[in-house]
Amino acid sequence: MGRFVSVCYRFIFPVGLIVETDDWLALGVHVNDHSSVILRLKGLKSVMDRIIGMDRLHGTKRGPPVGDIQQHIHDLLVNETHVPLLHKH
Repeated sequence: MGRFVSVCYRFIFPVGLIVETDDWLALGVHVNDHSSVILRLKGLKSVMDRIIGMDRLHGTKRGPPVGDIQQHIHDLLVNETHVPLLHKH
């Protein structure tokens, strides 16, 4: 395993995210615009499962239909790049 470092600074800015598994994330951050650090977060699956369950139970009924935002982003990319992209619902 890697070395554990205590971060005692006031400014941490995330710059990258890697989903390693459904339970682990690696988060690249800058600390006080001085140091670059990778933070590994584990134990996320149970937290996310709980959040998703709560959202399904109490979530908002407003907002765009599922898939509309993804379709809009797809269409923008195709229009800007003129590259046909595969988009499945």
